[in-house]
Amino acid sequence: MGEESITISELIILQLYLGSPVYLIAIVIELFYAHKISHVRLANVRTIVIISSCFIVSILLSLVVWHIWPIKFDIMIFQFINIPCVVAQIFVLPIALWLFKKGVRVA
Repeated sequence: MGEESITISELIILQLYLGSPVYLIAIVIELFYAHKISHVRLANVRTIVIISSCFIVSILLSLVVWHIWPIKFDIMIFQFINIPCVVAQIFVLPIALWLFKKGVRVA
């Protein structure tokens, strides 16, 4: 059986599908923090830019983690938690929360 090739768009779609519970939890945490701690409106441009950029960075970082993941270990915990997404969120979520606390201007 030969190796099948996969496009980058298919890989990103697969990563979005497998990591959707982790991504949704991270977005809820970011929205909660932005609303409660920073006292900003959720429709604020800065909030939308920070959350969407952290979402994109976490997808790309989880693809990198998935690429270097050892073959002998499964990347899923409890059949619905994607470990590369959790590792990416461990790095991205504190940066996002720091950006909300810092009050960085986007536009």
